[in-house]
Amino acid sequence: MLILNFLNKFLTFCLGILFPVLCVACGKEGGYLCKNCLPKIWNKRCKYRISTNGGIHIDGSFFVFEYEKNSAVLKLIQKLKYTFSEEIAEILSEFLYAHFEDILIEIQKSQNWAITFVPIYKKRFLWRGFNQAELIARIITYKSRIPMYRYLIKTKNTATQVGLDSIGRIINLRGAFCVANEFRSIRNVESASDGRKKSISKNVILIDDVLTTGATLNECAKALKRAGAEKVYGMVLSKRV
Repeated sequence: MLILNFLNKFLTFCLGILFPVLCVACGKEGGYLCKNCLPKIWNKRCKYRISTNGGIHIDGSFFVFEYEKNSAVLKLIQKLKYTFSEEIAEILSEFLYAHFEDILIEIQKSQNWAITFVPIYKKRFLWRGFNQAELIARIITYKSRIPMYRYLIKTKNTATQVGLDSIGRIINLRGAFCVANEFRSIRNVESASDGRKKSISKNVILIDDVLTTGATLNECAKALKRAGAEKVYGMVLSKRV
């Protein structure tokens, strides 16, 4: 993994020399989101910060922007998803942290909260070398000082969700996530492989990039609650409303 990350960074550096980075909003050189476009994008954030109609298992979803096709935010997410870029991860993480700073400060004061992220299948992780949701979660953890854990594992290499309706997405993801052995509740497994047992926090923030139908967050929340979590809240950059 370290070798893959190094190769990704080296390739990004070389490409930056050959092909200068352009702003996703205006196309000018100077970064993925230039200083002129940044405040314009930030001003488009949604005044409603939480949705409570995400599904059966998810208790609510915090979001920054309304889903808008071909928006600068979605372009950044797509670039991060397929190109390792610390700059993009920082931009997107700052959007999340700045929008929810007051909430995260209050959460940090409690002992019963933790951050986790939507995992990707192991083969996809090996191909990419990173998980964009984990990159964002790590930065949010650093900024907020709320602990982060790799609670979840994706156990199925599911087909892409693109083009599926809400029912199709639910069926596609059914049983696709489970909790890592060391965090499973005592009723699900007698002991972890190393003999140690860790418990899941009562309240979990589940980080992902985009929320469309809520099928992914809902399936992850189901696995977390089976393992002992009481409340699970999604935190995403863009949500279809």
